[in-house]
Amino acid sequence: MRILTYAIAVIVATATVDGQQVLSFSTPNPNVNGWTVTAGGAVNAVPFVFIEDLPSFGWNGNVIGMTSDGLGSGAFLPGGSLANFDGFWTAAWTFSLPNGAQNITLNYTGLFADDRVLLELNGTPIGAAGLHGPGEGSMVFSDGVSSVPYSFSGPAGSGAIPAGFNVGGQNTLTAIINNTGVGINGSLTSIASSSGDRTGFAVNGTISYSLANNPPAAPILVSPADGALDVSIPPILNIAVSDPDTNRLTGTFYGCVQPANVGADFTIVALPDTQFYSETNPGIFQAQTDWIISNRTKANIVYVASVGDIVNDGDTPGDESEWDNATNALYRLESPALTGMTDGIPYGVVPGNHDHIDGTNLYNTFFGVSHFIGRAYYGGHYGSDNDNHYDLFSAGGLDFVVTCIDFNDSSPFSDYTDIDAWSASVIQANSNRRAIVVSHDILAANGSFDARGQAIYDNLKGNTNLFLMVCGHNHGAATNCQTYQGNTIISCLADYQDWTNGGDGYLRLYKFSPRNNVIHVKTYSPYRDLYCTDATNQFDIPYDMSGMWVPFATNSNIASGSTTSAAWPGLTPGTQYQWYVTVSDGQATTTGPVWTLTVTTNVPPVFQTVKRTEGMISFEWGAIPGRTYQLQYKTNLAQVYWISLGGSNAATTATMSATDSIGPDSQRFYRVVLSP
Repeated sequence: MRILTYAIAVIVATATVDGQQVLSFSTPNPNVNGWTVTAGGAVNAVPFVFIEDLPSFGWNGNVIGMTSDGLGSGAFLPGGSLANFDGFWTAAWTFSLPNGAQNITLNYTGLFADDRVLLELNGTPIGAAGLHGPGEGSMVFSDGVSSVPYSFSGPAGSGAIPAGFNVGGQNTLTAIINNTGVGINGSLTSIASSSGDRTGFAVNGTISYSLANNPPAAPILVSPADGALDVSIPPILNIAVSDPDTNRLTGTFYGCVQPANVGADFTIVALPDTQFYSETNPGIFQAQTDWIISNRTKANIVYVASVGDIVNDGDTPGDESEWDNATNALYRLESPALTGMTDGIPYGVVPGNHDHIDGTNLYNTFFGVSHFIGRAYYGGHYGSDNDNHYDLFSAGGLDFVVTCIDFNDSSPFSDYTDIDAWSASVIQANSNRRAIVVSHDILAANGSFDARGQAIYDNLKGNTNLFLMVCGHNHGAATNCQTYQGNTIISCLADYQDWTNGGDGYLRLYKFSPRNNVIHVKTYSPYRDLYCTDATNQFDIPYDMSGMWVPFATNSNIASGSTTSAAWPGLTPGTQYQWYVTVSDGQATTTGPVWTLTVTTNVPPVFQTVKRTEGMISFEWGAIPGRTYQLQYKTNLAQVYWISLGGSNAATTATMSATDSIGPDSQRFYRVVLSP
C-alpha cells in the first residue's frame, strides 16, 4: 500500500529561552490535537487518541493510538474489508521556521511505541523505538502501484537533530507506526490479526532556533540641520532611529570641537625589551637614545616609552651595574644640554617581570616618583611607588595621556584589582585626552591577548579616548585590532630580545600624521642603521585625529521607528562643533554620519550669585569674553525704561560681576543686558 500523510499547519506558541526561539511538540497535552493521524490502507481502522494511562508502557495520558475489534484474516489491500489494521499508519505534526532562522536543533525525548515507530523529519528518518524490539531490515508493502521500504532500527528514546530543516517554510515531523510482529523483510499480502488489537506511540520534544540579527539602521538627523548656525545653548539634538528586527535600541551621542587647523606630524618612540643591552650590550642601548636625541627635531619626537624589562636581573645582588647601564642611556633623554629642552624629551618607563626579580627597589631608586615629580609632563602615580604612573603631553594640536601599568609574573604575583581601578580612573579623568596604555605584557606572539592583556583591555575598553596599547615581553611582533561600541583599539607587540645582540637595537617609531588621519609604524635600528620592512614591522594604522570625540548622552530602551533627543551641555558660544550618534540593539552597533553645528554667541546672561551685605548688593553672571554687558534696574516693573548702573563693560573672563548700593527705594529689580 502507499503511505499517505496529510499535513496541516499547526499554530504553536513560540517561547523565548536565553535568546532562543523554542517550539514544543508532544503527544501528551497540550498539543496532541495538532497531530494528523492516517490509517495506512485498513478501511475499518479509525485513528484516535487514547485518553488513558498506560504506565507499563511508559505512557501517561493522551497517547496517539488506534484500535480494532476485527477478526479473521485476508488480503491487506486498498479498499479491502478487513476490520483490522495490520501494517502501517502515520501521525504527522507540522511546524514553520521563519526566514533567517539559524542554529536550529530538534530535540526529542520519551519516544516509545507499541509495536514499532520510525520518526522522520521532512521524510528523513531521525529515530526509532519499539516495545517488541527493533525491526531490522525493510518492510515492503505493495498496493499494486509501488513498493515502499522502511527500516525500524530502534529502540532509541531520545536524540538531537541539527540538520534537515526547511528554513522559511513548513516542516513535517512524521511517526510511521508498524503494528505487526511478522512480515519483516517480506511483502505483507496476507497477515492475520488478533481481535481487539491496539497500538500507539508517545513522544515529547522541542525545536529551538535563533534569528539572525540585523544591525540597526543608521540614525537620521531630525534637528538641528547639518551645518546649522546660531544654535541655542544647550543644543537639543533630535534623531530618528529604526531597527529591521524592531528591537529596542540604545543611542549614544558623541561630540567634539570642529578642528580649526591640522597639526604637524610627530613621532612617539617605543623601546622594546632592553634587558640584554643593560646586561651585556650597553652601547646598543645608548645608540638608541642618542639617535632619538639627534632626530628629535627632524622627526618631531614628542614622547618615548620603555615597555619594560629595562634590565635582566631586577634587584638581584651583584647585578646593580645593569641599572647603571640603563640610566646611562635613558637619563640622556632628560638632559637639557643634550635635548635643548628644560625637562628633556618626555619619556615613561614601566617595570616588566625581569625588573621585578627580588622586588622593584632599584627600579624606584633610579626611576621612582622623586626622579620624575616636578617635570611638566609627569601626571602622577599609584600608591607609594612609581611602578604605575601616567604622563601628559601635547603634540600636533592633540592632547595625550599615557598610562603606564606594571607587570609582574614572578613570586609574589601582583594583585591588579586596585591597579586596574586606578588605571581606569586616570583615563576617565582625562577623557578629553587621547589615551595610550604602556604595559610589559599585553599580546601573545600570535597577536591574541595574553591573560593580563585581556584583563587590561576588558577593564579599559569602555573608554572612547583609548586608541593604542603597546607592549613587549613575548618575542616577536604582532598587532591586534578590537572595536568596542564603535571605538577601535589597536595593540602592538614589539620584542626583539632573541635576535642577535639581544635585539640589535631595533625600536618602534609611531609617526602620527593628523592631516592624513594615519599612524605610520616603522621598526628601525640606529645600531645597524636598518629598517625591518616586513608586514609585521612596517604598517599603517588608520586613526581619526580630526577631533576628540566624547560621549555626552546615552538614551536607552528607544522604540524602533521613533525619535530620541539629547541636550549637549557645556558648549562655548560662537564655537563650531561636530557630533554623531551610535545606535545599538545589544548585538550590533551602527555608527551614524558626522554632523556639524555652530552655537550662538547671543547667550542671555544669567545671574549666578546675588549677595546682599551691609549697604551693598553684589551680582555675578556668566559671560562671553569680548562681549559687552550692562547692569540695569527698575524700582517698579510697570516702568517703561530700565536705568543703567554705571557704564557698560567688556568681559575678559567667563564671569563678570557688579555691585549696587542699597538706597532709599523700597525695592529694585535687576537685569543684565548683552550688547549687540
